[in-house]
Amino acid sequence: MRKIDLRKTSGLNLIYEKDSFRFEKVSYTKNKVMTIDDMREQILNEDLQSPEVFYTKYSNLDSEGVFKNKKIKINLLCIPSNVAGIEYVKTKATECSTHNKVVEIISGGGMILIQNFSSLQEESTVVLIKVKSTEKIIIPAKHSYSLINNRATPLIALEFLSSKAKNNLTLDEMRGMAYYVIRKNAKQEIVRNPWYKIVNTKKKVDWNKLYKKCNITPRTPFSRQILRKYTKFDWLLNPAKNSDSCLSL
Repeated sequence: MRKIDLRKTSGLNLIYEKDSFRFEKVSYTKNKVMTIDDMREQILNEDLQSPEVFYTKYSNLDSEGVFKNKKIKINLLCIPSNVAGIEYVKTKATECSTHNKVVEIISGGGMILIQNFSSLQEESTVVLIKVKSTEKIIIPAKHSYSLINNRATPLIALEFLSSKAKNNLTLDEMRGMAYYVIRKNAKQEIVRNPWYKIVNTKKKVDWNKLYKKCNITPRTPFSRQILRKYTKFDWLLNPAKNSDSCLSL
């Protein structure tokens, strides 16, 4: 596979080559390979035995401690191009109950699902978005999300959140998100997860309007923005409030 220079899109000294990363003056505390056994509760066909790897997560990226000093956590997600049976590979549903997050695509593309479901409610609002490199997606607190790679190249993303925030894997009891993205007869389809009784799907979000309200510059790497305009991102750094109307999806 060709070398992918991620420095321009990420603002960090990252290069992806031969299915692995080169971290140049970038550190991380740990990495976790999410296997099919880790994903089994959330895939369409739980009896599958392959592919072995769904994605890899590198936690707490930093560059000489500058993000730790700003109380920012950065996680790196890499989802290879593959299918599990007929379903495209994806990340496990993740939620932060206290803080908002930003997911930035730094290479490749695919889809992201965002929803505000809990097992205590029947109704769920779901946002389905096609994503490509340089796009930034705001994940409100108390919303789960999953990234899906439905392309022929790896999907690589950064996840930004407060150092006080805690990511939780969620929705095993619902077998994952409200939709599965599959390949059938050489075409992509989005199929309902039958464990959900009621789903209201909202497919369009005015991201340019949201960017403006949240002081995000669409094309500039978010890592650079948050260092330069740190005081403008209170909605990310501090616990979320119900009054954070700018983050309403």
